[in-house]
Amino acid sequence: MHDRLLEGLGVERVTLAMRPDPEAAPAHAAYAAWGYLQVGHWQPADGQPVSHIVLLTLPVAAQGVGQQRAPGTGEGGGVRPGTGAGPDLRR
Repeated sequence: MHDRLLEGLGVERVTLAMRPDPEAAPAHAAYAAWGYLQVGHWQPADGQPVSHIVLLTLPVAAQGVGQQRAPGTGEGGGVRPGTGAGPDLRR
């Protein structure tokens, strides 16, 4: 089902925010098994819960090769390649 949801999106990667609560451990395990990597943390505001940010880089076939990209959606920003670290997304 996961693969079907990603088919034809025409994107290079998928990013999700996940609760770090122990109750979310099965979801973390599933996403890790599907190839998502934790790349950072996000806290929408002081006093709000912190979420884990996970990233999945899609294979070229899933990216919709030949599709046009909207302006401003190309490379740049986001995770620094090879570092396993993303930007600090807290305010």
